Amino acid sequence: MSQAQSQRRQRNRTRVYGILSMVGILSLFLIGSCQNDQEDPLLENSQDVFNDTFLGIDSGIWSTTQQSLDSGTDASGTTITETVTTHFMADNDSCLTRNNVTLNGERLRLSVQNQSVNCSDSSNVLSYTGGELRSVSTFQYGRFTANLQPSLADGVLTSIFLRNATEEIGLHFPGNDIDVVWISFRKGDESTITSLNLDFNVNQGFHTYELLWQEGLIQWSVDGTPVFGSKDDVPSEAMTLFLTNWVSGDEDQAGPVAENVSVFTEFESFQVETFSE
Repeated sequence: MSQAQSQRRQRNRTRVYGILSMVGILSLFLIGSCQNDQEDPLLENSQDVFNDTFLGIDSGIWSTTQQSLDSGTDASGTTITETVTTHFMADNDSCLTRNNVTLNGERLRLSVQNQSVNCSDSSNVLSYTGGELRSVSTFQYGRFTANLQPSLADGVLTSIFLRNATEEIGLHFPGNDIDVVWISFRKGDESTITSLNLDFNVNQGFHTYELLWQEGLIQWSVDGTPVFGSKDDVPSEAMTLFLTNWVSGDEDQAGPVAENVSVFTEFESFQVETFSE
């Protein structure tokens, strides 16, 4: 994220926090004006692209971000030496490594560790590592449903988002808030981040989070209940899907990093559906 985009995001966040008392009303208005799932022929003709219950890490669905210049091993024990030389998250203060993408039974685990490594995106040795999966395919419109329990630690963020060079849709769990999720979307220079309070501790159990993306509409739901929607600045181009657990270098996002941080986010499943005319 560029400095200009970060400044715009901070301005947006300041504006949003200034009207948090209106978020619930605004959300209900937007959701009420959005298309109803049962009335939309696209949703009735949805096609299941994949429903990954993480019996393994399917290389036909996911690739693992590897920024560490140090050799490591993947979930199957294979030695990995290749690197991803660039990453778009300028605020990322952790080096993303395959070693932090593992399986815990039939759950995907993305870890953050207090671990110094040589990173391809930095001239310095970074003090933390994170984990990320990115989709092999790109998607243009669809329903994206995750069942997960995000990590809870100051300075750490769990993010699920779609992104291309100029657009983004996502949701983010700041590790210093037990009941908060951020909704984000960007189209060109227009970006919005909205903070929503949930009625449960996100780190105490698995919940279902859904992102519905159609032409001219984005809608987010939690445990089957719509919580926010927008018809403005809706991305329209194909995007890559990312699942990330990372350390933010911006203390305004999740606070200062906890000392000796060692946490993980777990996914029980991730489903992607696309729509046919």
